[in-house]
Amino acid sequence: MTRTTRADYLEDAKALWCAQLPALVSKSIKDLTHRQFNYAKLMSLSAPLARWLHKRLSHNYINAGLMQPYNILFSSIHRDSGLLHHVKQAINIKTSESALEELKEENVLWWFKKEERKQGRAVRDVLYTLQPTNDFIAEIKAANARQRDTQKTIGRE
Repeated sequence: MTRTTRADYLEDAKALWCAQLPALVSKSIKDLTHRQFNYAKLMSLSAPLARWLHKRLSHNYINAGLMQPYNILFSSIHRDSGLLHHVKQAINIKTSESALEELKEENVLWWFKKEERKQGRAVRDVLYTLQPTNDFIAEIKAANARQRDTQKTIGRE
């Protein structure tokens, strides 16, 4: 990031700051692979894991629809989020479900159900099936349309 000093500003009032974005961000913007999402909703969520799940849904749930629930494994949440640090897996699972409950309260999810995958008596993994609300589905469809329109505009269909 480069900046304009006070002396530079006094010499030229139109002098500006300049920032270089990280390479991955620049590439995503250049290739139009970035996804728009409801940042205000994201920041209204209190649990970091709820925010991570909201962002994951916003980026990966591109086939949004009432007949298209989103499936995610607990092992994927644990591995990818980096937010579950308890030694006991049962407590990490409860933390995940608490985050999903917050998403329900904030009108992102209608419901979720869990299917435990056991090995003997121990829970090996949990498959969560998430059904987003109509409002969230509409946001995803609008983001899809904006991305498609932008790609058409520059000729990258």
